[in-house]
Amino acid sequence: MPSDGHEAFGNPGLPARWATGAKEGAGTACAAGSRVWFTLANGIVTEVYYPRVDVANTRDLQFLVTDGRTFFHEEQRDLRHVVEYLDRQALAYRLTSEDPEGRYQITKHIFTDPQGDALVVRAHFEALKGSTTDYHLYVLLAPHVGNQGDHNFGRVIEADGKTWLAARRESIALALRASVRFARVSCGFAGASDGWTDLHADYEMDWTFGSASDGNIALTAELDLSQGAAFTLALGFGQSWQQAIAAARATLSRPWEAVEQEYVDQWREYCASLKDLSAYATDGGETYWASAMVLKAHEDKTYPGALIASLSIPWGESVGDSNVGGYHLC
Repeated sequence: MPSDGHEAFGNPGLPARWATGAKEGAGTACAAGSRVWFTLANGIVTEVYYPRVDVANTRDLQFLVTDGRTFFHEEQRDLRHVVEYLDRQALAYRLTSEDPEGRYQITKHIFTDPQGDALVVRAHFEALKGSTTDYHLYVLLAPHVGNQGDHNFGRVIEADGKTWLAARRESIALALRASVRFARVSCGFAGASDGWTDLHADYEMDWTFGSASDGNIALTAELDLSQGAAFTLALGFGQSWQQAIAAARATLSRPWEAVEQEYVDQWREYCASLKDLSAYATDGGETYWASAMVLKAHEDKTYPGALIASLSIPWGESVGDSNVGGYHLC
């Protein structure tokens, strides 16, 4: 078992905060049946929204890297980042995060499943010095379910012979799994028993708690890179843990290339439906197409025609649950 099943210590954790409002990207599938939106900042996924464009459910989703002996890196703070569009007419992204000392880099493709309620992260960890076995790669997810960082419940769940990290609050749940095995997993309270605190202390994952209940939580998993340095993460959503697991499972059952291509093709089809004004632009239409797609991405799918001001929370890194003035609520 990759976890010990025990409840984490340190409830309720540090006061909850959101991610920065300075976004580097945002996206969603054009398909009306796919009800997941995402944002990017500092080279990582930040808020992920479901089932409406005004309901944020995560603070961030990122990687942590150690060699088990001499260093600990947090992706958003310690690595150099490059953010690119995969296609000039699609809100799909390539994020490249590189160790400043040139030892490794992480490349990610970010998009959602047009056929379901799941975020997709296709990642590749590449050792630039030494071999993959010299490094340990972890995924860290900070749930803020239903626009709230406090009173979240996290669980390690075994389903279909696989290990899942899951969180819920009230009628919204999320579940995370990878196409490679989770070697170790843990639920913890932010600043006390979470994976960041654990790894930062001695570069090793010592805690493997099975649950963290009613607080500001974080979910951590070590990825088994012996099964492949290129892998897919799926973050599924639903009204229950079972529904969230089913959504992520359905996404992982399809080749990631097919999911990405369908996502990109739908955005290209949308752009083809617009009047092409790129000839009037001085940058070849880059700003025109990006602006048109970002406006479309801010439209709700349950209530077509309803748009929010922005998929962001101003000064999110310094405000918590007491601040209800996020642009996603306007």
